[in-house]
Amino acid sequence: MSQRLLLLFLALLFTSCSLKEPKVTVSLSSYLENLGAPKNEALLIQKEAIEQTLKLKKSYGSSFNPRFHNLLVNLNLSKRGLCWHYAHDLYGHLSSFVNELDMIIVVANKDSLLEHSAVVLTCKGCDIEEGMVLDAWRDKKKLFYILTKEDSYKWSKR
Repeated sequence: MSQRLLLLFLALLFTSCSLKEPKVTVSLSSYLENLGAPKNEALLIQKEAIEQTLKLKKSYGSSFNPRFHNLLVNLNLSKRGLCWHYAHDLYGHLSSFVNELDMIIVVANKDSLLEHSAVVLTCKGCDIEEGMVLDAWRDKKKLFYILTKEDSYKWSKR
């Protein structure tokens, strides 16, 4: 039994995607409008991003802490739900709704045990640092979003 507990503890330590949660106080659509999206596009992206995040969480079966769900995926007890699954699936879904902004899949801490992926929306032709992060993985219940420059992660293009 103690060997299983040790294995579980080690697996938790070595799950991909790290978890940092700063506080967000402004609506997603407001951020998007500030980046240059027209109001109707900003509202549609907000609606779709929030709804798609919930659908992904349900389809992945991830109602636990994101790190615990990573453990389930890494032990082949769940098929999907790592941060990069969320990033790619959210990107694919939103690509038909994003017209006036650039959308980029990003990574932080690349090739390390703390590697983490998300999506960044930014103004056309702008750098990642000028945009905002959409992270469907980071919160166990909902879409997490924050201005890239306010996030504790240092993002680069995947």
